[in-house]
Amino acid sequence: MKVHIHPHYAAYESYIRAIPSEEYEREEVYCNRRNTVERVRFGDKDFVIKKYKRPALINCLIYTWFRKSKAQRAFEYAELFLQRGIETAPPVAYIEIKKNGFFHTGYFISEYLPYPLVTDMFGTEMEEEEKKRLRHDLVDFTLQLHLNKVLPLDYNPKNIFYRKTNGKYHFALIDINRLKLGKVPGIRMSMNAFSQLGIPADDFMKIIPLYAEQRGFDIEECIFFTLFSRLKWRKQRQFKNFVKSKLHF
Repeated sequence: MKVHIHPHYAAYESYIRAIPSEEYEREEVYCNRRNTVERVRFGDKDFVIKKYKRPALINCLIYTWFRKSKAQRAFEYAELFLQRGIETAPPVAYIEIKKNGFFHTGYFISEYLPYPLVTDMFGTEMEEEEKKRLRHDLVDFTLQLHLNKVLPLDYNPKNIFYRKTNGKYHFALIDINRLKLGKVPGIRMSMNAFSQLGIPADDFMKIIPLYAEQRGFDIEECIFFTLFSRLKWRKQRQFKNFVKSKLHF
């Protein structure tokens, strides 16, 4: 078993090493499907444990010899985010378990963020000025990601937390083991990110021009690429669900 703990959380080592036994008390379970996400309390702090579903055999081989596990990537990307001034759940540790010499199970542990999700925000009644501030600050956050050469591939509202301080909305992104790094995304990739947000159409049509203006992009072209990406994503989703239903997954 490989256990990597951030030095700041060394005092919690005994709790962390015991995680694979899964004998801890769960405060809350957020997801128990493909991956398991739980909130726990160790000592005086709340943490989130994400247990990744055991990968297919070919991926077990890949994670053993050729590629970092999702747990390790989540930890390292969280460190990268914080180094670049992008808010995310502070990384605590990651655990990798092998069986018969091959990768089997991974865990990523982070601090708990006590903030609501963006998905809860856009559906609520709000004064227009307040919504305008929310849209503006969300665009600023997205721009911060892109100009830092970070393109999240899972940029959906269930992965974005928000809080408001001193009249400004601040955002934190989680579930970040899938990223494209190294260059500022162009218009197509940037709009593809916005297409994943799934926010109401009225807000969506007001957000895109704000981002386009900041990047110097053509607004109509931005709207076209975003709508195209949303349609493409829906078709892929429908096809995937159809295949699963036929295979009884």
